[in-house]
Order: sequence, then structure tokens, then C-alpha cells
Amino acid sequence: MKREQLQARCDPDTVEAVKEFQDDKDITKSEAVRRLIRAGLEAKDEDEYGPKRKAGQAYTLISILVIAILTFILQLIFVAGGAI
Repeated sequence: MKREQLQARCDPDTVEAVKEFQDDKDITKSEAVRRLIRAGLEAKDEDEYGPKRKAGQAYTLISILVIAILTFILQLIFVAGGAI
């Protein structure tokens, strides 16, 4: 499966949360971010159709997801703008 690179700037609290998750699971930073983004997507689905997750956890995961998506969109805009 082809993977695309995403980049994001995060506040120190978010970076620390990712680092703690990475250390707890003994995985790479990239894998930690992938898992957290996936968990954020799943939490969003559960929030709409089932039990709610803890507010702090959902906020952190969704924040990471939003930052990653916005960064990706901005990269696409700059690449498209450079091609014109």
C-alpha cells in the first residue's frame, strides 16, 4: 500500500502526548502518529453512533488529525500553485 507523507506543527503538550504514547507502545513516532490519527477517526465515528470517549483523549486525537489534514491541504495548495 502506498503511503503519503503528512506534516504538522504541534504545540508542546501534543508533542509530549505523542512521545508518551510512542514510549508506552515501544513504536516509532511515525507509527504512533498513524495509530493516533486512526484512533481519532474511530473515536469520531463512535461519538456519532455509540459511547463517548473521555473528552481529553478525544480532543487530543482529533486535534492531531485536524492539524495533519490542514497541513496536507496546504501542501496540496502550494504544489498546485507552483504548477500554474
